Amino acid sequence: MKKLVLIPLLLIAIIFISGCVSGTNTPTGDVIKEKVYVCPDGSEVSDSSLCSEEKCTPNWQCDEWSKCDIYGKQTRTCKDENACGLEKGRPAEEQECEIPKIVELRQSSYTANGLMFDVDIAERGLSVSYIDGYGNTNRISAQDGKELIKFKITVTSVDGEKSFYYSNFNLMDEEGYTYEPQCPVDFYGNCKNRDSISSMYDPIEGQKVSGNLLFQIPLSTNTVYLVYKFSSSYDRPQVLKFVFD
Repeated sequence: MKKLVLIPLLLIAIIFISGCVSGTNTPTGDVIKEKVYVCPDGSEVSDSSLCSEEKCTPNWQCDEWSKCDIYGKQTRTCKDENACGLEKGRPAEEQECEIPKIVELRQSSYTANGLMFDVDIAERGLSVSYIDGYGNTNRISAQDGKELIKFKITVTSVDGEKSFYYSNFNLMDEEGYTYEPQCPVDFYGNCKNRDSISSMYDPIEGQKVSGNLLFQIPLSTNTVYLVYKFSSSYDRPQVLKFVFD
């Protein structure tokens, strides 16, 4: 009878000892199981670094680069579509870039971002001419204490990719004040300046638009800047500044 009692006790001891091998004993005698990491391929290891790289190949997909900030940096976010949990091969998520700049020009012709600009002052004084909707040449007079400047502008598409928006033009004086284009209007408030420049959408290579823009500024102004702001924040340069004394 004593032999029958000893056999179950020996089995219990063997089970208890084998359980300790895969865990850690606490001071109270409890067993804490080791932490198991599940790899993307389903295998279990004690640490993620032990996952087999051969069984999971990262598929990195990155967003577009951000706008270049004032510190000359741009960023993007990259994600592993396969979720391998690996950093190996991660593309760069930050890089240096050229800060968008203002190009100041004292010549009247300049090419930038697929567009060629030819700009000159056609008239400047207390009054300037314009062509009305009937094809007649008329004159518009400035308000008291002010003068008018008429710019002759031709824009040519160099590569047929960039659109041109005439509304991106304005005039700036040496104090930094800006002025919007002027337009003689009829009785109903409609613009009568038929030879004003128009925008150019989805151009073909070599396509051009030409016309005049009128501005009114104080008589005390000596130097003026005809400023063109490119529509895309990723264009270089960001601003063209034609200088006229």
